[in-house]
Amino acid sequence: MRRALLAAALLCAGPALGGPWLREEGELFISSVSELTEEDGVRDLWGATYAEWGARPGLTLGAKYGRATATESGETYGFLRVAVPVTPPYRVAAELGLGHRTDDAGRGEPLLRPGLSWGRGLTALGRPGWVSLDAAAEIGLDTGNRASKIEITLGLNPDDRSHAILQLRRDGDDEDSDWVLAPSYVRRATKRMDLQIGGIWSPDDEGKRGLLAGTWFTF
Repeated sequence: MRRALLAAALLCAGPALGGPWLREEGELFISSVSELTEEDGVRDLWGATYAEWGARPGLTLGAKYGRATATESGETYGFLRVAVPVTPPYRVAAELGLGHRTDDAGRGEPLLRPGLSWGRGLTALGRPGWVSLDAAAEIGLDTGNRASKIEITLGLNPDDRSHAILQLRRDGDDEDSDWVLAPSYVRRATKRMDLQIGGIWSPDDEGKRGLLAGTWFTF
C-alpha cells in the first residue's frame, strides 16, 4: 500500500516535479511566474519564464529568463541536468548552467551556475506527496562574486488535479541572505495547463512579503 501511494505521488505531481525528477524523453514543461512583493518599503515585480525538455532518459535540458521591474537586475541562462545513480526511493540530479546576470546597478557579467538536487516521494495525512532540496551557486565569471540559492519544497496532492506546495527558500550572497516562505496552491485547468496562486513571506520586520501567480504548461 505504501509503495502504491509513493508511486501515485510521482504520477499525480506531474509538472510540479522537477529538480531531481528529470523529464520524460520528449516531454516539454514551460512555466511563467510573477511575484509582486514589497521589501524595505520598496515594491517590485519579478517575472520569470522557465522551460525544461527531456532530451533523453537521464538528461534534461532547460532555460530560464527572469527580470525585476523596480531594479535592472535579472538573469538568463541555459542548463543541463543529469540523473545521479542512488538507491530508491531517493532521487538525485546534478546541474550545470551557463548564462548572464545583471545586478541592481545594471552591471552585467557571464554567469556559471552549478547545482545539486535531492528528493523523494512520501505520504502525509494519508495523501501522496514529495519533498525536495535544490541548491545552486551563481558565480560571476568577471567579478568572481557568488550567490547561493537554496529551495526546500514539501508538496502534497489533495487529489489527482491539484498540488499544495510549501517552499522555504534562500536567495542571496553570504552577507545578505534572506529566508522566505512561499506557500502556493496549483490546480489543473486543462489537460496541459495548471494555474498557481500563492504568497511570499519573510519573518524579518522589513522582509519580503507579497503574492505570486503562475501558469504551467506540459506538452
